[in-house]
Amino acid sequence: MKTIIYTDKTKNKAFVFAANNQADTTIVCLPAMGVRVSYYEEFNTVWQEKGFNVVCIDWRGNGQSSVRPSRKNDWGYEQLIQDLKEFLNKVNDWFPNTKKILVGHSLGGQLGSLLNARFSDSFDRMILIACCLVHYSGWKEVGGTSKIKLVGNLFYPISRLIGHFPGPTIGFGGKESQTVMKDWCHNALTGKYELTGSDFDYEAALKKMNTPLLAINIEGDDFAPVLATRKLYEKFNSSTSINHLTISKDETGIKNLNHFNWAKHPEYFVEVMRGWLEN
Repeated sequence: MKTIIYTDKTKNKAFVFAANNQADTTIVCLPAMGVRVSYYEEFNTVWQEKGFNVVCIDWRGNGQSSVRPSRKNDWGYEQLIQDLKEFLNKVNDWFPNTKKILVGHSLGGQLGSLLNARFSDSFDRMILIACCLVHYSGWKEVGGTSKIKLVGNLFYPISRLIGHFPGPTIGFGGKESQTVMKDWCHNALTGKYELTGSDFDYEAALKKMNTPLLAINIEGDDFAPVLATRKLYEKFNSSTSINHLTISKDETGIKNLNHFNWAKHPEYFVEVMRGWLEN
C-alpha cells in the first residue's frame, strides 16, 4: 500500500498491484458505495497476474481513509471527485506512460465518469460494472420506481437527523456522510448530477465525453437494472463507442450471482474485459 495525503491533510492508502513485467496499461478500480477496496483483492490480483498494473483506493470515510463521517465531518460527491483527481495524479507518477483504464463498480463508475467528464482524458477507456443512473425512471421495468422515490426522499433527512447515513443498519451502502447522501438523493429524484457546493456543469461536460465504454450489467441485479444503466450512458456524447452486455450466472458459473459477489469470482469478468480492451 502507498499512503496519500490529500490537500486538506486527510490521509488514505492506495492498494497497488504492480505487474511483474513492464505493463503498458494500468487498471484504476473504484469501489461501490460502502465497499472497502479489500473486497476487490481477488479481482485486482487476477488483473495483475494477466500482466496489468492495478490501483484501488477507498472512498473518503471508508476503509483506509483517516476520517469518518459525522455531524462535523461532512463531504459530498464534489470532494470525492477532487480526492480522485489527486489520487490519479499519484497513479500517473507511479505508472507513467501507461494507458489508464477505469473499472468502476456502481458508485465508482458514476464518480469515475464525472471525473473523466470534468478532467478530460483522465481515462483512455472506461468499464462500468453494475453501474447506473439512480433516477427512479430507470427502475420502471423492474417495478422499483416507487421504492427509489421513497428512499430518495428519506435517506438525506435521515442523514441530517443522525449526523451521518447509517447504511449498515438500513441495509444500503456504508456509514456515509450527509452530503454524499444529499447528492445521491438529488440524482435519484431528478436524474441530474448537480453536485452540492460545486459550480461546475457536470451535465454539460458529460455530453461532451466520448471515451470508449464497456457497460456490464448482471442479470437480475436490482441495484443496477439495464434501463438505468442505459440512462447513465445516454448522458454521454452521442458519438461514444459503447459496448453494453448483460452477464448471467450460467455464463460465469457463479451461484447466486449478484451486484457484489462477482468480485470474489472474477475470472470470467476479467476475460470479458480483456477481450474488449484488446479489440
